Amino acid sequence: ARLRRGALVVFGLVVVVAVGIGTLRPQRTLRAEASGRFTHNYPAEHAVDGKKETEWVLPDKIPGWLDVQVIPPRKLSKVRVLNMHNPPYNDRATKDYRVEALHKGQVVKAVDGSGPEFSESPEWVTIDLAVPVDHIRVEVKTWHRWGGGIAEVQVE
Repeated sequence: ARLRRGALVVFGLVVVVAVGIGTLRPQRTLRAEASGRFTHNYPAEHAVDGKKETEWVLPDKIPGWLDVQVIPPRKLSKVRVLNMHNPPYNDRATKDYRVEALHKGQVVKAVDGSGPEFSESPEWVTIDLAVPVDHIRVEVKTWHRWGGGIAEVQVE
């Protein structure tokens, strides 16, 4: 009986330590906010939910930005951005953009780009970083058709 109680105590301590270590380790996540959105159906969070079928969409014909907080801040090797196309309407996509990687309020890397003609099957844009990052900002400067937005932002 004493041996069983001792084994249960040791097992309980192992469980408590394992749960404590798991709780102390920071979860890697992305949080998004934006300058605006088309409707409540297209929030900033859609650009970091891991689903390329959901999209953040800007209001009609205005520029804007998506700010992605990297939690915890860390050295990233790359950021990947997927343009949107607003299925089933296929009436919006980002054309000219700027992607900035920031650390402690300072831009550590910035890349300007222009998306190809509108596509119902957009391609990922990959930007190599190799720098510490706490925020990624995607600025939509111009757009195809009715407006711009982003389907997904990923970091590695």
